[in-house]
Amino acid sequence: MVYVPLFGSILNLKIFQSRNSRNPLIRAAEGREISCRRRRSREFSEIGGFPTVTQNPQSELIVVTRAKELCSYIMNVTQKSPKHFRFTFVTRLQNLSLNVIENIYRANDIFFGGKHGSEHYAERLEYQRKALTDIRVLAYFAFLSMEQQCILPKQYEQISKLSTDCQHLLGAWINSDKKRLPPSGIVL
Repeated sequence: MVYVPLFGSILNLKIFQSRNSRNPLIRAAEGREISCRRRRSREFSEIGGFPTVTQNPQSELIVVTRAKELCSYIMNVTQKSPKHFRFTFVTRLQNLSLNVIENIYRANDIFFGGKHGSEHYAERLEYQRKALTDIRVLAYFAFLSMEQQCILPKQYEQISKLSTDCQHLLGAWINSDKKRLPPSGIVL
């Protein structure tokens, strides 16, 4: 065993007799056993496989976090789709998921208090409804993608669960804003 310091960490290399090279670093570069790789893969699998989307989930709305999870899942799923669907279903699914996040952020940035509260509320409601419509269209395109075998049925099931969750959270957000609107506000 040889311990080699590399980039601030110590790698544990097993030295084998090799006809091609006697240098342990060259054998390590050729893909010989490095215990550091195993440790990293073990740590990666212990946290659930994928890093979390947000670092501080308390600072964001739940609907934003769930929309990011949906977008992340769609990006991962569509990378593995067949090539002949790349410019039809894949692009549409990815763009719709990004549009959902964009519209949620735009709606969240609008404050509807003060003198012009009803005007700001109408603008905020417009972005919320755009996000809701995009989620519904996204769910339908996911269904079509499953029918055309662009994505697997289990992947469609997960997209369906995430999109339904986002729809319910967006609906609750819209209802919450309606209750916060002063009585002199617009009637919907």
